[in-house]
Amino acid sequence: MTVMEIKEAIGKLSHEEFSEVAEFVTHVADDVELDDWERQIAGDMRNGNSVNVDRAIEKARAEGTLLPLSQKPAGV
Repeated sequence: MTVMEIKEAIGKLSHEEFSEVAEFVTHVADDVELDDWERQIAGDMRNGNSVNVDRAIEKARAEGTLLPLSQKPAGV
């Protein structure tokens, strides 16, 4: 199955099914070795703090300090 097929299938899920998949992916991500920055982002998303993440992204964008995903902030 391709990533595109997975995305299309996810788009067809009910709310309950989507929540189940999200929980599964979160647990899989926990099993993958993550650095501190990635662990913090994953934890924020898991704990429902995506609003804070969204605000931080918008603030960085407005300040012109938003970095590409491939580039981590200095000191992180």
